Amino acid sequence: MIEVLFEESEACSMKCAKGLAKQPQTRADGPTAVIGNPPQSGRKEAWTMIEGSPDEVVCLSYLMDVGDIRQPYDSEYRQQLILDLKHDRWKAGGQEQEMIRLDLLKYQQFSRLLELIEEGKPIRVWYSMAPYAYCGLCWLCYELRNKKADLTVVKLPEYVVREDAVIVWYQSFCEVAGEEFYTFLNRQKKLTMQERRMYESKWIDMLDAGTMLRAVVNGRLLGVPEDFYDFLILQRMTAEPQKEAWVVGNILGHSQIAVGDWWYFYRIRRLAEEGKIRTAEDGENPGRFLISAK
Repeated sequence: MIEVLFEESEACSMKCAKGLAKQPQTRADGPTAVIGNPPQSGRKEAWTMIEGSPDEVVCLSYLMDVGDIRQPYDSEYRQQLILDLKHDRWKAGGQEQEMIRLDLLKYQQFSRLLELIEEGKPIRVWYSMAPYAYCGLCWLCYELRNKKADLTVVKLPEYVVREDAVIVWYQSFCEVAGEEFYTFLNRQKKLTMQERRMYESKWIDMLDAGTMLRAVVNGRLLGVPEDFYDFLILQRMTAEPQKEAWVVGNILGHSQIAVGDWWYFYRIRRLAEEGKIRTAEDGENPGRFLISAK
């Protein structure tokens, strides 16, 4: 079974889930929220619980919720867009050249998936209602509209009630540790041709909308203006300068809409260029800024 995911950290966790028989794991992001006794964090022994090997994982992390989707996924436009969106973060972390090199390799993944489909391999797509993942599913169904592909999907639920009565909320598969992926296998279902056409139709609607950003609002995929999430930044501005990382962390901790931190850092730059907020160099963190209300 070929596993398809739409974000690098998700794919890495899945590779662990399909990896060696015994492999130490450390919980990374974890769930969005927990009611009851929180899951134990730290190092644990993760056993393979999903059949196969790490080579059967395909990562299509093309950020299809942002930018002009009328341009091909592997176009120079999209490659440059993703580099621009994440460049500041990589540069600040001193990882610029290596991350750019690795990022360019991912555009080979879709071609690899097509080859696997031609070989008759069954495909299992793991998605959530996070904009990047839901857009990824709709885009994939559109791209495979003329392909005879055996497609199964696993949708991440909004929350899970564990056997110990603890309720765990999730936003995306980024929050699921490798050893936990198998617990969602009972939610897999084969996509019918009608369902594939439904998702394909949603993507055609987004192509027709022609917006530069897509969001999931009340369960519906909508084309929205680029400043759609800016209010989350602006409502946290104060007269006193704040570290931009603190502001972004505050947004991620409270908004729970599964938009990556890189997007907020990107919009902070744009808001500064538009004169809507003030910025100053953060002396303690080169490449980062202190931000405040205009």
